[in-house]
Amino acid sequence: MDGPVIVGLGEILWDMLPAGPRFGGAPANFACAAARLMGDFAQIHLVSAVGQDALGEQALTELQGCGVGTDHIQSNPWPTGQVHVSLDQSGVAEYEFGDDQAWDHLCWTPALGRLAQACQAVCFGTLGQRSDASRVVIERFASAAKQAWRVFDVNIREPHFSMPIALSSLQIANVVKLNEDELPQVAALVGVSGSDLEMAKQIRQRLQLAYLAVTRGPQGAWLLSEEGLSDVAAPPIAASNTVGAGDAFTAALVQGLLEGKSLTRINEQAVAVASAVCRDN
Repeated sequence: MDGPVIVGLGEILWDMLPAGPRFGGAPANFACAAARLMGDFAQIHLVSAVGQDALGEQALTELQGCGVGTDHIQSNPWPTGQVHVSLDQSGVAEYEFGDDQAWDHLCWTPALGRLAQACQAVCFGTLGQRSDASRVVIERFASAAKQAWRVFDVNIREPHFSMPIALSSLQIANVVKLNEDELPQVAALVGVSGSDLEMAKQIRQRLQLAYLAVTRGPQGAWLLSEEGLSDVAAPPIAASNTVGAGDAFTAALVQGLLEGKSLTRINEQAVAVASAVCRDN
């Protein structure tokens, strides 16, 4: 199939929710959301690793069922990733990640080099880089995707967050997505200050980003570029939980970028898609 090549890059996890296991991980959620939005005209791939266990087999089945390519998912002796998820009274998720899992042991291959050079968009975050092995692969892939939208979803997950790694990823990316809680941390990292909006503008300018997205929960999102600022409010909904909403936002953002839509239209679409996930969870 012809069409743009889109890659999610990083962890595969099973979210162990109070209601039961749910397949996830930010790059996997992004890839599945991208396949739902663009599967008719794009090739969606996930670069990650699973263990040689039942959860690994189930993860591959889930991805293939969503229309995500699994040719670049590696198999190794470590367990398939799991994270225990708790939800507060507002439905906002908190995460406790297992240690030393399959996605911590990515290996570079010539096929990954070819995929990086062929892709038009790649999305990666910080959690997938918590191990040295996977960090080297993720940085090498994103750096090699020279013709692509290189989307860095900051996605801070303590204690698996490193300021030096985040700064390196910010310098590789040409598009950055973060939430309102992560905004002041990134601002401090790059040496800017002020109101939230002032920090967002300065981050984009300091890093020479094509786009900076700041998701703001019920208030919607800001999207900044050389065109200016788009401020789109979220529709009023009764959100059961927010798991996967940010990743769906990123997928819709990538769709808008690939389709060459206006700043406001991209943001409107991304906010609508993320809100639908919150509503339907």
